[in-house]
Amino acid sequence: MNKSTFEIMASIGSVLLFTLLCVVFEHTGIAALGSVISLLAFTLVISAAGWKLANLGE
Repeated sequence: MNKSTFEIMASIGSVLLFTLLCVVFEHTGIAALGSVISLLAFTLVISAAGWKLANLGE
């Protein structure tokens, strides 16, 4: 997989994960804590994707 494809897939995937987690936590009734957890998960996923992208060969 080349860098641009990985970057696009990681971006779309992380935004979809963030949206899904926000919706799930909203429906469970813990929206305040869920927002923090969703943002933390988003940050971790996008950071891991950035690290992987930096280590991916050209």
